[in-house]
Amino acid sequence: MYIAQYFSRVKRLSPDMQLFLWTDGIYGFSIGIIGVLFNLHLLALGFRSGAIAFITSINPLATTVLSVLMGGLADRFGRKRMLVIGSTLLAFGAVLQPLFSSFLLICIASLIFSIGQAMVGATEFAVVAAYVSDKERDFAISVIFANFMMMIGIGSLVGGWLPLWLPRIGTPYESTLLLGGIIFCITPLARRKLSEVSIPQETHMVRKGFLRPSRPVLLFSVFAFLSGLSYGFAMPYLNLILAGQFGLTTTTIGFVIAINEFALFLGSFLSPMVLDRFSPQQILGPLLLGAFILNIGIVFHLPLLFFVFLLMFRSMINMTYAPTIDSLALGVVMDAQRAIMQSYRGLTRGIGSILSVWIGGELLAFKQYGWEFAATGIVLLCMFIFYEIALKSVVVRSGESIVE
Repeated sequence: MYIAQYFSRVKRLSPDMQLFLWTDGIYGFSIGIIGVLFNLHLLALGFRSGAIAFITSINPLATTVLSVLMGGLADRFGRKRMLVIGSTLLAFGAVLQPLFSSFLLICIASLIFSIGQAMVGATEFAVVAAYVSDKERDFAISVIFANFMMMIGIGSLVGGWLPLWLPRIGTPYESTLLLGGIIFCITPLARRKLSEVSIPQETHMVRKGFLRPSRPVLLFSVFAFLSGLSYGFAMPYLNLILAGQFGLTTTTIGFVIAINEFALFLGSFLSPMVLDRFSPQQILGPLLLGAFILNIGIVFHLPLLFFVFLLMFRSMINMTYAPTIDSLALGVVMDAQRAIMQSYRGLTRGIGSILSVWIGGELLAFKQYGWEFAATGIVLLCMFIFYEIALKSVVVRSGESIVE
């Protein structure tokens, strides 16, 4: 019953929203391939953990530096235009990354990819908000996450399987990464057909300067910093953790990551049902607390089956609350500040990711893989405390009126 209602609501979304979902699925598929293979590709090229950590940190560093700038430029030159340009740079970077073997050129390709991601991150939800009604916004964002995670999972499976069958170019993973980059190119081509998004009148009135961030923007930005900090300790290195702690093959790593991505998809898929039963301000705190407990459970050296089981539940909880946070962040401000909200959140989330990716890389060198999840759990506990003390009151007030 729920599944039928879910897909019926998806079919009722606007054509622009459905086109966005289709292109976002291609994006997710390519990201799934890259996520499984890119670090292994770097290892096969002979790079050590320090160099891999540096390359991995380029993405959060570049998106952090550029996020606020991109949010302002999006409202000056057009949100859809920035989305298309960003998608183009993402695809271009994904094609270039496997073609290069030198450290410098790989860093340049990663920088191109990251600039594109900064553009997309600052504009995509502001664009989506224009394609759906306020009533459908929570559901639409949940569908975006579910669709994206499902396609990342499929990409992870393909990424773990294809290297066995495709002809070898350089490393065993290069041809599969190149194929993923080529497929990525469909996204910017298709997004050119999206409808133009009008620039809010309030933004026209402040052309000579960026909008001043409101208190909700600042509070959600602090929350985004903690969110970014919670991500980077373990997830960018999950394939290396699986290889180092359990000695898994590439195919098995791809399978485990695909299971994890399916759990992320399932969490996003079930998010609308959870929000129909509980209000966001009621459920967010318990979900954060549950995520903290699961991360602490993974700290201990567990058999692979139990590790995957806890990892799945951890991911389901993460993807149940993540769409809720994004929807609430858009809901507490007027349209003129939505791109600013996304860009400031991107800035602070990027700072958190940079710190945690760097720390995670250093922890990886000690081969104490449980530390990665212990650090994540501590940050999630801080998120829970900050939400209960500072952010919950803003969310409750937003249910009564839009904060200007």
